[in-house]
Amino acid sequence: MRPRVLRTLRRLAGAARTLRQSVDVGDALRQILLDGSRVPLYRAAAFGVPGAVPASAAGAALEDARVLRTQVQTVYTRCAERTADAVAAGATAAGDIDERVEREQARLEALFGDSFLVAPAFEPANAAEVTQAFSATRRATLLADARPLAVETWIGRTARVRDRIGTYQDLGLRLESPPRM
Repeated sequence: MRPRVLRTLRRLAGAARTLRQSVDVGDALRQILLDGSRVPLYRAAAFGVPGAVPASAAGAALEDARVLRTQVQTVYTRCAERTADAVAAGATAAGDIDERVEREQARLEALFGDSFLVAPAFEPANAAEVTQAFSATRRATLLADARPLAVETWIGRTARVRDRIGTYQDLGLRLESPPRM
């Protein structure tokens, strides 16, 4: 009887190990799938799609999967609508230059959202002056006259009376300090 019990025990232990490996593989697979969902959400956020920043930035819990699934469906719908609107706005290619510029502006606004303003390319009236202002020799002259810690000095002084600047200064100090081991 004992050999049967031991053989059955080994089989059950083997089954438990296989199940545990399946759970580990399932957790790893869920992590890969969730990370794969987070990347396109961040990309959609770069286009200004509301609610696209992942609600769960990391993790592979079942709750994370549920939240991200709902979020992915919502963001996908918004992205599909924007894409369809952009395709519809550029359906015709004919027209004079002003009509084509307006059509392309409408397409960009459809892709990036209504609050996105498109500035068409232009030539400034004082092009030579602008070119000189941004030339390398002008920058070198400006930087040579600059005080190296002027910004840090201003932040340090302003942080004493403005809470938000103080928070910014604290963050900068923490980012510059070495990590704790």
